[in-house]
Amino acid sequence: MQKHTKGQVSVELMVIIGVVLILIIPSILFVFNYIKSDGDEDFGVSQGYLMASRIEHSINMVGSTGTGSALKTEIQMPYNFRELITEEDELVVRLHILPGQLDVVRVTDYKIISTNLNIVKPTGSYILEISAINETHVNVSLS
Repeated sequence: MQKHTKGQVSVELMVIIGVVLILIIPSILFVFNYIKSDGDEDFGVSQGYLMASRIEHSINMVGSTGTGSALKTEIQMPYNFRELITEEDELVVRLHILPGQLDVVRVTDYKIISTNLNIVKPTGSYILEISAINETHVNVSLS
């Protein structure tokens, strides 16, 4: 029968602890990275919905006030913003997300005429000027 010495037990314990740490630490880092990336994307999508709603409400408010009314509103572009599209009475905010793209669509009560919105760059604050042209059309442009 072999007798174990204190030194041998200590070395065996350290090897076991080392192997366990080698297996656990990468798993923990993977989980934290996954949680962080998912949270950042959710924040960008929330900002996209907020931006689309803010523009939609501003368009409806200016249009309902009547011809000649105008308003300036500041919007914050999320980091995953790709494009702002206006078609007839639809406002589309296109966002980049992990599986592809997400279109946030808002329908307004007025037809939208947009000028110089194609120069909007992602991430940052921009001021939009919204003005009622007549009873059915609203102009949206960068200030």
